[in-house]
Amino acid sequence: MHDSSPVCLLTATIVLMTAPLSVPAAAQTTHRLTASPSTVAFGHYDPDKPAVLRIAEGDIVEV
Repeated sequence: MHDSSPVCLLTATIVLMTAPLSVPAAAQTTHRLTASPSTVAFGHYDPDKPAVLRIAEGDIVEV
């Protein structure tokens, strides 16, 4: 068995915690959705009606 030194554990912790920082963030897009008769569902939601806006993960929606 190996004895892990505190320096080795600290180094491994720092590497694991900073690894996500090296991955570039995806570009965010800001979408604006205005309220209008074609974008608001009154009473119930019709599943056959097409989506009025499609977004990607991390995108921003202004309503």
